[in-house]
Amino acid sequence: AATIAQRRAFMASSRLRGADAIEWAQRAIELMPGDTGTALLAAPSLANGLAFEGRVDEAHAVLDRWLGDRHAPAPGSGYVLLTLKARGEMAHAGELFKRSAEVSLAEGLLVVAGMALAGLARVQQLRGSWDDAVVSAQRAVAVAIESEDRWVVAQAQWAAALVASARGDWESVERWHDEVRAEPATFERHAAVQHL
Repeated sequence: AATIAQRRAFMASSRLRGADAIEWAQRAIELMPGDTGTALLAAPSLANGLAFEGRVDEAHAVLDRWLGDRHAPAPGSGYVLLTLKARGEMAHAGELFKRSAEVSLAEGLLVVAGMALAGLARVQQLRGSWDDAVVSAQRAVAVAIESEDRWVVAQAQWAAALVASARGDWESVERWHDEVRAEPATFERHAAVQHL
């Protein structure tokens, strides 16, 4: 039930439905109190929902709870990156993604690790650390595939394609494009293909 609630929170957040995202994220967390994985996956949707409702300080507090804990992985990569960019903390984002990936892998949280590695690849690419970005993107795809979460796979492949396109590696971009197009049509696949 907590997984369904977390997914509903994500979908509400994706559709910019703040109140619904808040309700479902809180429900997911309440259904699995003390479960780090559920809380981590629900936190970005809760933060987005709060932000959509104009409760920006509360949204930042939700993310800060994870970003401030040196022993916890950070919430999902895209949300963390957007939050840090909005605060002008891009340099710090790479450290948080790296820590998130390491802790998530150690805890067996493959979904969070895959997203964190995808975020790390994007930050490294934006900062000009091309070789590191390629390695992080490849790791993100491998971890995402192991997680068997199609949305995370799409995010990892998207990050890998962005890194390849920034480098002008059109052969790799085509390969990632072909892999995404070969997947069954779902909301996540459609969004990933549109960005390629």
